[in-house]
Amino acid sequence: MNNKIDLNLARSLCEVIDTRSVSLAASRLKTNASTISTNLAKLRKHYNNPLFFRQGNGMLPTALALELYKKFRPALELFEEAENIELLSGSSQELPKLRVSAAPLIDLIVSNILFSQDVYDLNINWDMLTHPDNLEERIERVKRLQVDIDFGVALPTSGAYLSYPIYSCGLKVLCRKGHPRLQGKISLEQYKKEKIAGLIPPDENLGIEIPTFTYNEDFLLARNYRYSAALTMIMLVSQQNLITFVPSSIAPWICDRFGLQILEPDFPVSGEHKLCAHVHRSKKNDPMLKKIIDSFIQLVSSHKETYHYGGNAI
Repeated sequence: MNNKIDLNLARSLCEVIDTRSVSLAASRLKTNASTISTNLAKLRKHYNNPLFFRQGNGMLPTALALELYKKFRPALELFEEAENIELLSGSSQELPKLRVSAAPLIDLIVSNILFSQDVYDLNINWDMLTHPDNLEERIERVKRLQVDIDFGVALPTSGAYLSYPIYSCGLKVLCRKGHPRLQGKISLEQYKKEKIAGLIPPDENLGIEIPTFTYNEDFLLARNYRYSAALTMIMLVSQQNLITFVPSSIAPWICDRFGLQILEPDFPVSGEHKLCAHVHRSKKNDPMLKKIIDSFIQLVSSHKETYHYGGNAI
């Protein structure tokens, strides 16, 4: 083993393991597939052992490759962290660019966090993207580093990214302040008389029967008016005599900004909502992403049903 290992060889191996593809690894490293193949060949010669086998359309790492990954990836993250410190210090001519993908309404909350003093002082640019309809596409965005951070329902467990719980909570009933019939409380009988605004699930097939919700098996609770856009729904509730349901952890934030009030029902409201932040494993030490996640957790931390993980990944 006379040849020395440089960072490019280590990066090539780690990216191929993360993506299971030479072409995707080349795209992420802004090079070509032949360069990645050459780097892998140098590593294979250095260790005198195979590192990958082709399996279907992907690359399957050997036990040696996985052991090297455990050593290379932390070392690369230290270099990337040092590069981030240089960017955040303002020594670079080009401002860091952040790409965020978020569920409806959550994108508005994240945007407000980015404009908060603590985060805004990091001096970054950003693109705020909506979630794709397809879950697999959303997963691929994170795996391929097409987005830096993803806020939404928990993605399936993967070695390519980390999941940070933001909150797990029930639902609150909201209406506008100044509602002619509702102030602070709502009874079951009153609930039956009110018009309800709700969201259309993103995975709902068009044309199927509108879902209904039973209560004690004696009547149906239906969403009278449903929307794909959460912000449209909230805006209408703030202007019309409607009621709606939102996650408890963000209900106070929504009320403050849209002139709404929380109603305490005299009947149980079932439902659970969880929100996670997802970050590619290579960016787990990025101070900018840590700051954004911590700021979101702090925003909802006053609610008793909120996770208190302190930014720890699961």
